[in-house]
Formats: sequence, C-alpha cells, structure tokens
Amino acid sequence: MKISARTKQIIQCLLGSGDAFVTVQWIGDRMGISARTVLRELPTAEKWLSQNGFLLEVKKGSGVQLVLTLEQKERLRSLLQLEKVDKEYTPEQRKTIILGELMLKQKITKLYYFASLLGVTEGTLSHDLNEVESWLARFDIRLERKPGLGIYITGEEKDIRRAGISLFYDNIDQARLHKMFLQKLQEDLAVEYDEDSMDVQIQERLLHLIDVELIPLLEEVVRQMEARIGYKLADDAFTALVVHLAIAIQRIRGDEQITMDPAILEQLKQSREYAIARELVEPIAETVGIRMPEEEAGYIAMHLQGGRSRATQSDIAGISMTQDFRLIRIGKEIMRIAEEETGQYLEENERLLVGLVRHLGPAITRIRHNMEIRNPLQKDIETLYPKLTRIAQKCARAIEVQEKIQIPPAEVAYIAMHIGAALEQNRRKNLTKFRVAVACASGIAVSRMLSTRIEKEFGNIDVVDVISTVNIDRDSLHEKGVDLIVSTLPIPGMDIPVLVVGPFLDEEEQKKLQDFIRCGLPSSMDAPAYREQDAYSTLRRLGLYHKKIMGLLEGFRLMEGVDGGDMESVIALAAETFAAEGEGGDKVARLREDLLQREAQGSTILESKGIMILHCRSEGVDRIRFAVLRLGREREVANTKGKTVPVRTMAVLLAPRDEPKPGLEILSEITRGIVEEEEFSTGMREGMQETLENHLSRLLLGFYRQKMEMK
Repeated sequence: MKISARTKQIIQCLLGSGDAFVTVQWIGDRMGISARTVLRELPTAEKWLSQNGFLLEVKKGSGVQLVLTLEQKERLRSLLQLEKVDKEYTPEQRKTIILGELMLKQKITKLYYFASLLGVTEGTLSHDLNEVESWLARFDIRLERKPGLGIYITGEEKDIRRAGISLFYDNIDQARLHKMFLQKLQEDLAVEYDEDSMDVQIQERLLHLIDVELIPLLEEVVRQMEARIGYKLADDAFTALVVHLAIAIQRIRGDEQITMDPAILEQLKQSREYAIARELVEPIAETVGIRMPEEEAGYIAMHLQGGRSRATQSDIAGISMTQDFRLIRIGKEIMRIAEEETGQYLEENERLLVGLVRHLGPAITRIRHNMEIRNPLQKDIETLYPKLTRIAQKCARAIEVQEKIQIPPAEVAYIAMHIGAALEQNRRKNLTKFRVAVACASGIAVSRMLSTRIEKEFGNIDVVDVISTVNIDRDSLHEKGVDLIVSTLPIPGMDIPVLVVGPFLDEEEQKKLQDFIRCGLPSSMDAPAYREQDAYSTLRRLGLYHKKIMGLLEGFRLMEGVDGGDMESVIALAAETFAAEGEGGDKVARLREDLLQREAQGSTILESKGIMILHCRSEGVDRIRFAVLRLGREREVANTKGKTVPVRTMAVLLAPRDEPKPGLEILSEITRGIVEEEEFSTGMREGMQETLENHLSRLLLGFYRQKMEMK
C-alpha cells in the first residue's frame, strides 16, 4: 500500500508526540493544514499502520495515540525512512503558487481553482491564504476575499510590481536566472534540472510572470542604455532592470498602469538617465504593441541611477574629487568605526575606501528612491559572522545620521562584506605567482570578499581583475595574463579555465583550487614581489606632492566681475583661461566640451555657502588647476536635484584626464577645505587675492605635513 507525503507526515507527527494522546488540531497546526484535512487522512494512516503491525488508538474526547513498544518505534522509524510517497506541495510552495497565480491572472479567481490546483481542501487553502495575506501586507497589498466569488489582490501598481519582482527573485534559482541572461531560450533552461522537482515546477510557473522570449531584446536595450550613459551597471542591477522591464511589459499588456509622485517624476525628467530611457523604450513599446507611459521611463531612470557599477575602478584615481567627497567622508567614518571595533589598522586602506565609495553611491540612491536592495548572502553573513554584522550595524547608523535614511539589513550585510574583505586583506600573504580573475553576479562586495579570501588562503595567487559574469572582455583577460577565472556561476564558452565556487570558498572548494595550482602552470612566472618602500622612494613621492602643490599655487587665479549671464559663457571663459597651450585651439574646445558635458549631469552647488564647484577631468588641461570666479551679479543655477540655488562664487577645479593619484588628492583636499573650513569658504566669497592665497597655502601645507607623517 502506497501512502501520500501528507499521510506519512501525520504518522511522523504521531511518532514524535510521545506516549500521549494528541488532537487532530494539534497535528494540523504542526503541519500547516486544517484539522479537517487531518481527519480525512487518518483512515489511510490507520490502515497502513495496521497492515504493518502497528496500533493507532482513537479515543473520543482525547484524540489519537500510537501504542508502541520501544522496539516497534524503531521499526516504524525504519519503515517510514524506506517508504516512497507521492509528492505533494509544502505549505511554503503552495503559498508561492497562489501568489504567482494572483499576480498573473489580475482578476477574481474562485477558491475551487486553487484547491484543485494544489490538491488540498478549502480548509487547508484558507490557512494558506492567511499566510498569503501576511506576505502581501509587507508590500502594502491587500488580499480581497469575496464569499461565493473568489479572491483577488488590490494595491498600487508599483507595490504589486515590487512584490512580483521579490517573488521572482526569491524562487528562481540564481544559476537558472544566469542561464536565461546568457540568451538561452526557455525550453533550454530545464536541461540540467530535475523536471519532476516541485521547486522546478514552481519556477516554471513563475516564469510566466515575464515574457522570456523578450529577454534578448531587453538585454540589448539595457546595453544600449549603458553605452549612452557612459557607465556599466553592476551585474545584479543589470539583471534587476531587465526583470523590471519584462514584468512591466506583462503588466501593461494587462492594462495595469504605474503611477509616480509628480514632483519626483519632474525631478527625474531633468536627468540624462530619463532622456535616454525615454528614447530607448519606445522601440520596445512598438515591438510588443503597447504604450510606454512617461512614468515607466521614470522608474527605468531610477534603476540606472541606483545601479552604477561599483567595480569599474580599483584605486582612488577613479573617484570624483567633488561628487564623491560626501561619500568619501562617510567611507572614512565607516573605516574609523571598524578600526575602533576590530583593533586593526584600516585608515590607509585605499582599496576599502574606494570599494565603499563606489558601493554606497548607488546604494543610497536606491534607498532614497524606495527601491529594494537585495543581498543573496545576507542570511549567511548574519549567521556566520555575527560580530562583523554588529560592527556593520554601527557603521550603518553613522550613514543614517548623515544621510537621514534608514539602512535595510541587506545593505548592512554588504557593509559587513566590505569590512570583512579588508580584514582578510590585512592578513594575506605577500608572494603571488598565479594570476586569477574573480567573477561574481552579486556585486563588488561579494567579489572583494571572495578575492581577499583567495589571496589569504593562497600565497601564490594574485587576483588581478574583478569581472562581470555577463559582459566578459576576453582580450583584456589575455592581456593581463589571467591563468584562471574563479566564478560564483558557470561561464560557458571560455578559453580560460573556470572554477565555480561559493562566495565563502569552503574547504572543498579550496582543495579544488589547490589542485588546479598544483597541476597548472602560471603564465606569469616573474610576478614582482612586494617590498617596503625605502627612504629614497618616500622622498621621491613627497617631492611629487611638493611639485604639484607649488604648481597649483603659482597658477591660482581670483577673477572678479565675471559675466554670469549664462553657464555656457562662464564655461567658455574658464576654457580659454585654463586650457593648455598648443594644437591651434583644440585644447580650449576640448576643455569647454568636457565642462559642458559634466554640467549637463547637474551642477555641484554648496547651497549653504552659495558656492558652485565647476570641475572636470579633461585632456584640455596639462596640470591641476584651481581658481575662484566671482560673478558680476548673482544668478540662479539648478543643482543635481533640479532645485535652483542662488550663486555668486564659483570654484574651478580641473585635472588632466590621466592625472595620477597625488594631484587628485590635492584637489580633494581643496574640496574638503571648501566644505568644512568656514574661513576658507568665506575668503573665497569675500577675500582679496593675497588673503585667499594665504588660506590656500595654509590648507595645502597642513595636507603636505600629513603626508610627511604618514611616510
């Protein structure tokens, strides 16, 4: 006699209840089903027990009890382990299916449909719907129950989409999702999966939330957006935007329209991201035969602003001297807190600072836009590294105070990963021979955690690059002499060996990597060994700082009565004044174009000080420059948020496009002085040339002395 999974579970509940009578309600509560369902299954359970020589006693008013000796209990446990059962959905699986159907159908659906689909009674279904209702409430969505008619969901479209995306990500296997984004067709997706698996069947149902055949088209559109905005999206942000577009198209096809606060939409319309999104979604709309409203372009712009890749630069030279100053200050505060809590020296860890700045910018943008932050390793981080999580929580509170936002647990886990990677880096060995690239779809924090873990455990490995799992530059990998790619997901079609590991590199995965090293031959046998800087090198570096500081002071200009009629005329004057000589005016044109392009992204204005910072990196200048422009009359300038602010003083900060680290640090110090030192900013607005030169000299002298102490 074959029994169902539910009948088997009822017998297991009875076996685990001891020698006492239990009620059918008690059994139902532990199994997540109704008492009526338990009553329906009990005769089958009793028959199977009787056929195998066991007694189930039923006592009115008391309940049911297995009457067993110790020997019989052991035999029953053995039989249950061997018993093959018909597969049934778990309560969690049933909840997922119900949620998917409600979002897909977008109309009232009878309870009989769900009871038949899931193979449960209406009593069990009622219990499941309570769980569904609780889950939907997290997204401000209501489950409407109409007796005799059925059930449906109500709520704002943006919340329903948010819930749909969360349901999609929580239940679609990451490796499967990755395959889909390598432009595999839906019918190819199940090749490596057990089609009889309940989880796979549920994934198949959830894939109906999107049009899988549109994925290649949407991928191409997002890549065009990347090319137009001039930066790459992080892998997880790239995937999130494609999924957002796919779900949006399905919802629009069902006549569901999204809304957005008009003030937020107007602000987004001022951004480059909005203009690009609006232009590139029109062909999609025409292809699928829908109308794409302006609010959709607004949400796409939010994805672009909050998804900028954090892995494009690995040193301080990649950080904007003005735009990122606020983030640099937050990053240094995080490093200070982490240093106090761990007792490890982190102040000069440039890699940690750059990683934090590049991660926090997009993360804060997403939080401000109420966009969900997903961290697939959050639970693992919290469980395996509780102390590190507590430190990250303290760091998060510092961000909350400064930015006036609430940091979600997923973001706390990302901060913990950055700090953890830095702590691992502090302990890593110095000798490196094998050249490895690390690939991870979950962002720079996971990549850095894995990178430093590898370098800590293997003294003869040098992680030379962190790459995307979606867009891979094979030529670049060969130029860097990469011997092996260590990836958290499979990367088919590579001519360089790929080793798939988890983000924490467990012992078994370490052994696999060790086996490769033992059998492989590195392509770069002459990797330079690390050595401490000697006194001569220190003096050379200090000399470079000195030379650049003196050059900047000698070229400093205070320009009074500048015509501020329009920004283009101010930029033209700055370009003519500070462009490098030569090439028949090409340098002037190049600097003017770079300044205009930078200002098109929004002006950098210190509102409380009435100072605007005009800045860029350009091939039109041949050295770092700093100047102060005072306008002949006050003018209104729109900041990065679209708000107009009165400005009469401008700070001009310029650097060659390939300016090395010392020059950029000097300009960053000037920016810090403008923001933090009231005497300096007041001198910029009101002081004479000589007074301002003295302020600037004192500021840079203090900076130079700090460099001397550090050396």
